Amino acid sequence: MSVGDLIEGYSEDRDVLNTEWDEFIGFVEKLDMPFFYLPGNHDISNPVMAEVWKERFDRSYYHFVYRDVLFVCLNTEETAPNTITSQQADWVEGVLADDSDVRWTMVFLHKPLWNYNETGSEEMHAMWTRIEGMLVGRKHTVFFRAFPPIYQTRAQREQLFCAGHYRRWQWIERTPVRRVRSRRVGDDV
Repeated sequence: MSVGDLIEGYSEDRDVLNTEWDEFIGFVEKLDMPFFYLPGNHDISNPVMAEVWKERFDRSYYHFVYRDVLFVCLNTEETAPNTITSQQADWVEGVLADDSDVRWTMVFLHKPLWNYNETGSEEMHAMWTRIEGMLVGRKHTVFFRAFPPIYQTRAQREQLFCAGHYRRWQWIERTPVRRVRSRRVGDDV
């Protein structure tokens, strides 16, 4: 499972973008397992990159159920950086309602949206708060970037969020839910 920043990106040159994607997909094709793509800001940061993503992977957010676990994969770069639209939040609400009887829910996205305070980010905060509210009372984990091996009690595991993007460790408590922002795989702890 990925949570974005798969290519260098930040280009409007289709040849450059396709070369980067071809290289990355070449690595993925060598895996003996499925690989699930999710965009980060390096993958979709302008309209050309969004078009290339759509051509290669079709949708930028999706869900599936595997072994009674719901996987919800969100796009935090939907129409602009750090953005989840009301349309995507409505979609999440429908997915959670349709799959309310799963034993666990895992939510994957690139950026820790609860931690962005830029001017103009009010709608994004409202959408994330809305999604966060939908998860209350549901056994779930939210993954951002790389998920470290963290051991906690069963009660803590039932509402753990793990975040990345900033590439440093930090514990955050917001509502009764703990969040962990992780570093890149291979970084020293």
